[in-house]
Amino acid sequence: MELVKIEALLEKYFEAETSVKEEQQLKQFFSADEVPAHLEVYRPMFSYTVVESKIKDQHPYQIHYKRRLSPWMKMAASITLIVSIGIFAKQYQQRKQAQYAYEQTVMALQLISSNFDKAKNSIAYLEVFEDTTKKIYKK
Repeated sequence: MELVKIEALLEKYFEAETSVKEEQQLKQFFSADEVPAHLEVYRPMFSYTVVESKIKDQHPYQIHYKRRLSPWMKMAASITLIVSIGIFAKQYQQRKQAQYAYEQTVMALQLISSNFDKAKNSIAYLEVFEDTTKKIYKK
């Protein structure tokens, strides 16, 4: 009678209609030493909990905790980050100011150069004027 009941429970189990209590009965049946030969193929399906519990007993888990940073370390890292950003920003600003000063200097030198060119042309007229006045006053 019990064998017929177990086979019926197996059918229900494969159709996913068993309750937790019925699955416990199947686990108890298949964890016994004597299981009929034609049902022996189903033994690993229901005896895995027993095997797993034996493995867990043999090799207990070792829990490894992550080492957390202390609040002081977090503050030190934050301050270091802020100071680094401040230093970078200052250097960036200095480079921008140097670039602006360079551009202004180039513009000033170009202006001076163009004015010198105009002055050179004016001096050429003055030389002509001077030569002419010398000729007039020498006579």
